Amino acid sequence: MEIILAYDSCERVAHPRGRPSSGLDQKHRAERGAVKKSEDTVATSEHVRRRHYLFLETAQAIKRPTIDYRNAWGAKGHVLSNARSYVKKVQNRAIVLRNLETDEIRVIPYFTRFSDGYYRAAIGKLRKLRADRGVFLTLTIDPTRFVSLDHAYREIQAAWNRLLTMLQKRCGHRLEFVKIVEFQKNGSPHLHVLFLNIARLIDADELREFWDHRYGQGTFVYLKKLGNRINKVVSYLVKYMEKNLTMPDIEFQGPDGLTDAASFQQIALSWALNLRAFSTSKGIFNTPPMNNSNSIWEFLGVFDFIDAENWDGKRFSDIEADFVRLKAELELRWAG
Repeated sequence: MEIILAYDSCERVAHPRGRPSSGLDQKHRAERGAVKKSEDTVATSEHVRRRHYLFLETAQAIKRPTIDYRNAWGAKGHVLSNARSYVKKVQNRAIVLRNLETDEIRVIPYFTRFSDGYYRAAIGKLRKLRADRGVFLTLTIDPTRFVSLDHAYREIQAAWNRLLTMLQKRCGHRLEFVKIVEFQKNGSPHLHVLFLNIARLIDADELREFWDHRYGQGTFVYLKKLGNRINKVVSYLVKYMEKNLTMPDIEFQGPDGLTDAASFQQIALSWALNLRAFSTSKGIFNTPPMNNSNSIWEFLGVFDFIDAENWDGKRFSDIEADFVRLKAELELRWAG
């Protein structure tokens, strides 16, 4: 059995067709189907998404409009506070599943972007990149053109998609790339993109014209041909992640087992926007196909790890109840 976990928020659960859900013992039945990879959910082909209330609250906070773009459009303090609270709440927690065919109990510890090893694994994956040439691109935005962190990120991502479409039409083929979202000190997002196995992309002045006048993002772009120095740029991306995401941090000293980051702000803002450590063009790492299973698993809840290890199938901790109650309160508040 293979299952993708709820890393940053909570769980994604599927209710199988033809199986009525009644009572606490049956309401979280899940039939494994085609798995969709997600950092913050347990995933199955048919699913109900349930996310941590702190993540939901933070996602609302970064949408509030303001004309002052400083401190991530005023949301940075809220994001950092909620991220710290989230880290404490998911520490020593586990997801418990039960196989409905064998009664096997599976206890899976929470592993989030704040966990020790999350970014080390991402860095290790980047180190495997190989190419004989490439082009390095940095795209920034003019923060005065946007009214919230969510607005700025949605617009820079939409502009990137349009730019990529244009570049691929120009080149006549699909481009291979690795993309990282970085946040400046004021919380404004910008993109670092490494294009692999191409010698030339586009004239810098023409690129600036597209990025500013056609896509409305701003005038600052950085474009550099790498020739046979591609591995140096891979090293740059690795060094960026090591510098910003894996070194000790004075501001945030997490509990044991959680990452000490050089910039907790970088991780927290990525969490607020539900971003991965990096994204790539399709097939760049030749990921093998997932092994789909027809096993039926019942989601029993989220528990203190000590409760999960001594699971007797009869009692639940207060964690799941608290999550449901607080999520309901937030939904009522937003509806009002």
